[in-house]
Amino acid sequence: MINYSQIAQKYINQLQLNGNYRCFIPLKYVDGVIYNYYNKNVINWCSNDYNRHTQNPILKNNIIQYINDYGIGAGGTRNISGTSPLHIDLENRIANFHNQDSGLIFNSGFLANFST
Repeated sequence: MINYSQIAQKYINQLQLNGNYRCFIPLKYVDGVIYNYYNKNVINWCSNDYNRHTQNPILKNNIIQYINDYGIGAGGTRNISGTSPLHIDLENRIANFHNQDSGLIFNSGFLANFST
């Protein structure tokens, strides 16, 4: 019988020996580009949040209001749970911005490319 646990462990050990084993770094936001890393403040040079949208007080307050109004999720895909008025409004705005008849949003770039 094949022992998959032993095979996996051997592979993981080899990754660690080669310096290719991925470890996630625990960072906690402090302010601006400053994050806390094991009780030491450091600059996060690799964040995709270069416009600091994740900490924008206006966006944060709007999100809190949307959560209070609409909840925290649809509970399923649009064809199962229904389309939110927010989706329709955003798709109409996108269509108008691009001078098109309609627009369609996806929840990630991967799904947009995959579906297209």
